[in-house]
Amino acid sequence: MLNIDLELALINDMVLRQRIYESLVYLMEWAKGQRVVITGASRGIGYLLTLELLRAGAHVIGVARSKEKLLEIENEYERFKGVSCDLSLLMCSEKVFRETMNSLNGVDILINNAGFAEYGSIAEQEWNSIYSQIMVNMVAPIYLTKLFLKQMIEQDKGKIVFVLTGGVFAYMSKMGVYGASKAGLNYFAEVLLRELKKTNIDVILVYPGRIIDTGFFDRESFRRARIRKCMPFECTTASEVVNAIIKAIKKKGSRRVYVPKALAILAKIGPRLGISI
Repeated sequence: MLNIDLELALINDMVLRQRIYESLVYLMEWAKGQRVVITGASRGIGYLLTLELLRAGAHVIGVARSKEKLLEIENEYERFKGVSCDLSLLMCSEKVFRETMNSLNGVDILINNAGFAEYGSIAEQEWNSIYSQIMVNMVAPIYLTKLFLKQMIEQDKGKIVFVLTGGVFAYMSKMGVYGASKAGLNYFAEVLLRELKKTNIDVILVYPGRIIDTGFFDRESFRRARIRKCMPFECTTASEVVNAIIKAIKKKGSRRVYVPKALAILAKIGPRLGISI
């Protein structure tokens, strides 16, 4: 009787261990086999997202201007392919689409993350800078979404992530061009979310606050300016934003993500009160 009890205990223990192992594997490789495109993959949020998804088993196409950083990731992960091009040019989005279809035969998750800003009044900024901000921040993600949307609809599954900014709910002093480009993308994403409501394609809108540990504010126009310190409720880090995005991708259904969560309040009152920040 004692031997039978010991054997049963051993079997139960082995089953438990197997279940724990399978759970850990799932947690570690939750994105296994998923085909992902990430723009702005060489730094900040895009870089951290790329690493997280690769570690989780995904196949990733990373887009950035920095060929060296993309090669660095390629050398470390065989499931990564870098596409080096400038998203201010339409041919870059077309190149990303071709490379993705040739390499992965489609996409399951599109993360429109790339973006940049210049600091200064609209009158002060050069037209080339204004044009580039609008192309990279708004036109490129809209074009990439349009290019991949047909394939997602045909397979009736997919996730489209738009990394926006909490600033779309207020007027950003000296960052009017950046704010306008992100506001335009936000409008597009909101309409897309509604259009795809009856499909299995999720649209995820991400609204980060001021991210304090990326190269976003490294441009000369920001260094020359005296930028006010951000308030606690509006500050965040790249890792916090990445964690929130990963959490949203894992869930089923379209959603809006605020990082930090207090920005949800600004989303409700900002447009009504005409708040400037």
